[in-house]
Amino acid sequence: TLVQFHGNSMTEVTRMDHRFIAGIDVASESFVVTVDDSGSEVASLSFPNTLDGIDNLLAQLTKRDVALDDTLFCLEPTGSYSEMLCYVLSERGLTVSLVDPARVKRQVDDPRHKTDHLDSRRLVEYARRFADRLMPWSPNSVAVEQINVLLTTREQLVKQRTATTNLLKTLRRKWIQTPPANATLERTLHTLSDEIAELEKAIRSLIRDNPSLQSGTSLLLSIPGVGLILAASVLVLTRGFTTTFTYRQAAAYVGIAPRPYESGTSVRGGTHSRGYGPSRLRQLLHMSVRAAQRCNRRQREYFLRKKAEGKHGSLVLNNLANKQLKPIFAVLEHRQPYRESYRSINPQLLTKP
Repeated sequence: TLVQFHGNSMTEVTRMDHRFIAGIDVASESFVVTVDDSGSEVASLSFPNTLDGIDNLLAQLTKRDVALDDTLFCLEPTGSYSEMLCYVLSERGLTVSLVDPARVKRQVDDPRHKTDHLDSRRLVEYARRFADRLMPWSPNSVAVEQINVLLTTREQLVKQRTATTNLLKTLRRKWIQTPPANATLERTLHTLSDEIAELEKAIRSLIRDNPSLQSGTSLLLSIPGVGLILAASVLVLTRGFTTTFTYRQAAAYVGIAPRPYESGTSVRGGTHSRGYGPSRLRQLLHMSVRAAQRCNRRQREYFLRKKAEGKHGSLVLNNLANKQLKPIFAVLEHRQPYRESYRSINPQLLTKP
């Protein structure tokens, strides 16, 4: 996973002070690098996005007396385009940091003025100004990265299966039937279901072959409503259960944490979750709380009570998704399985139903 957490302090942040900063604007076939030395531009160069291009970049920087070990390479996550750069630079012991493109864009005076060289320069300026917000990038373990790819592939196949199912339902309701089309869709559904099952089998196998991943996953599966896919998604989020942060930070990152929108006496937008973030985790949490209501009496009673108070169903589900994150991170923190009878010793919480 190339995207690291920004703004929500998912991990402890330490300021990265470097004399040189290399802002890299990455495209499919090439990348542009602007190098800054304590506020003065050293060079702005373009290279092919290949291994030879990366070697040439490092050679050119060395030729210009740029100390590589005192250089911060700053770039935006562009999926597979930036992946090779991140891995190669990291493997050579150099410092790499990924920045949120939206945050960089908000610092731009005129976003309509855009070139590759200008974008690389803006990355340098952002890194200088917000050095305290940057975090060094490090690769996931092979197993975690493979699980992440399997989850992404499964998500795409599930979407295809849903679309195929809906189309088949529509065709079956038509007055004039077309048997070959129906048969094709039925075969496609069968194939998609088989492939999804194979992907889930591969996820289980990777987790089972890694004792630390197996231990953490077993703890998560002890929670009502948490299944394999949600547990594996939390595994990826926590980088193989190695990253520690609170459920509040996770809720903010996923986009289900309620946030107020108000100012003075005229702006009263209410308190809402922002509704953006990793959509897969957000959807899985909502599905989890729906499933948990069948076996968790407290969650079911909470849902019915809030509905009786006139609360919208989606709002109540979002609240329950926040509540579901609490035991998820609690069992990982304390390394103990979920217990239905557990009660907090906090006197304020003991009085709550």
